[in-house]
Amino acid sequence: TMRPLIVSLVLLLLSCKQNTCLPPSIYIAESVTIFAGDTLRLEPQSVSGAAYKWVGPGNFTSSQKDVVIIKTPKSAQGEYTVNVKSGGCEKNAVVSVVVLDTPQCNISNNTLLFPSAMYMPNSRCGIGAPGQFNVNHSGLQGDFLITFFTDPVKKGSFIYNVSTLNTEASDVYLQLSDGGVWQGMSGKLFVRIINNRLTASFCDVPFGNLNTSITQKGSGRFSCQWLFIKWN
Repeated sequence: TMRPLIVSLVLLLLSCKQNTCLPPSIYIAESVTIFAGDTLRLEPQSVSGAAYKWVGPGNFTSSQKDVVIIKTPKSAQGEYTVNVKSGGCEKNAVVSVVVLDTPQCNISNNTLLFPSAMYMPNSRCGIGAPGQFNVNHSGLQGDFLITFFTDPVKKGSFIYNVSTLNTEASDVYLQLSDGGVWQGMSGKLFVRIINNRLTASFCDVPFGNLNTSITQKGSGRFSCQWLFIKWN
C-alpha cells in the first residue's frame, strides 16, 4: 500500500520541478520587410545568460543573439526561427522576412526634378491627423507634402501606391506647391525607415495641376528624422 503513495509523491515532485521552469520571453517583430541589397537585422531583446540558435532559408544557421546580413539577397526571404535557452528552459520564435526587389529609383537626396532641380533643405515629420502621418519639406522654390494614411512606425522597407482619392493604409498622397498646386496621380513611393530616419523616393510619377490640365512627371528623394507620437 505504500508503493503507490511513494510513486505519487515522486510524480508530484517531478511535476513541481517542471512547473518551476519558466520559458524565456522573446521580444521580436513577427515580420520584417526590406529591399534587396539592404542590411537585414533580426535583433531580439537580450535575455541574461541565454544561448541563441537561429535557423533560416538556405540552410542559414547562427549562434549569435542578433542576425545581421549585409547586402541581403532575394534568396534570404523566408522564415527565421530563433531558439532561446535560459536556465534549463527554452522557447522558439519565428520571424517572417520579406525581401522586395530593389527599386530602380536613384534620385539625389532632397531634390525634385520638376521640370528642373528643386532643393528643399527643411524637412519635418509628424502626425497630421489621427491615423495620418505627414512628411513636410520646404525651400525657396516651394513646398512638398507626403501624407501616409497610416502611422509608419515599424522599421523596414515599404512600397506605397500614389493616389489622389484612396485613403487605404497602402496609399500615399503627394503634393507640390510652387505657386501652383500639383498632385501625384499614380506610381509608387519607396520608403525606408532605419534608425528613426524616414527616407522616401519616387521616380517618374505623373503630377497633375489642380488649376490647369497640365501633367508632368516628377522624381524626388526626401528624408527626415521622425518621432512617433501615438494618438489616444
